[in-house]
Amino acid sequence: MIIDGYERRIVRLEREVAEVREQLRRNSQNSSKPPSSDGPHVKRKPPKEPSGRKPGGQPGHPVHRRTLMPVEQVSEVLHSSLFVLLFFW
Repeated sequence: MIIDGYERRIVRLEREVAEVREQLRRNSQNSSKPPSSDGPHVKRKPPKEPSGRKPGGQPGHPVHRRTLMPVEQVSEVLHSSLFVLLFFW
């Protein structure tokens, strides 16, 4: 009936409006868009203050390392060099 057609159209239009609103909410802070695409109305956050910690692992943090496989489980050993990797890339 005609009402069913209108109801389907309303649902489709509401979905489109939701998608457009979601696109309008996106900016360089919450997506991969570059800052130049934000426009003049977007206010930038001030940069964070330095925490005073050095980059990298902090003292007292447990070390995480990959353990080597036992020799019995190794099926193949590949020897490569940077030259070979760049040549075949």
